[in-house]
Amino acid sequence: MKINNSVMAVQNNERILCEKSKKPKDDELKEAVNEFVSILLSQIFKDMDRSIPRTGLTEESYGQSWFREMILDEYAKTASKQALRSLGETVYKQIAGVKQRGS
Repeated sequence: MKINNSVMAVQNNERILCEKSKKPKDDELKEAVNEFVSILLSQIFKDMDRSIPRTGLTEESYGQSWFREMILDEYAKTASKQALRSLGETVYKQIAGVKQRGS
């Protein structure tokens, strides 16, 4: 009887440790997915910006093009966290599902 109780206690402790160890990995995965979605959106925004015809009336300086890229990156970060959060959640679910099946 004592052996069964100690075995069950060890199994409960193991389950608790596994659950606690998965939390940081899930948080890391969510952060990686958010960064991925942000990079994807940034590339889409930059491609959209390149498709806009420029008149050439005024020359664009290096600083202006750098600022435009930086602001598009920030727009992508904001969009991935707010407006397109569902895209990140979908990607996370897909990756987590594949990860669980592979384990």
